Amino acid sequence: VYPEVRNPRNPWACKEEIALADAIAANIGRAEKKKNAG
Repeated sequence: VYPEVRNPRNPWACKEEIALADAIAANIGRAEKKKNAG
């Protein structure tokens, strides 16, 4: 999405960002499920 932010020397940067975003989304999803359950 933001090619200027990615470091072409570090091909793992994009994958790490995606993994981090997935982890954040999972945490948000768990928090929302707890709110709905409560």
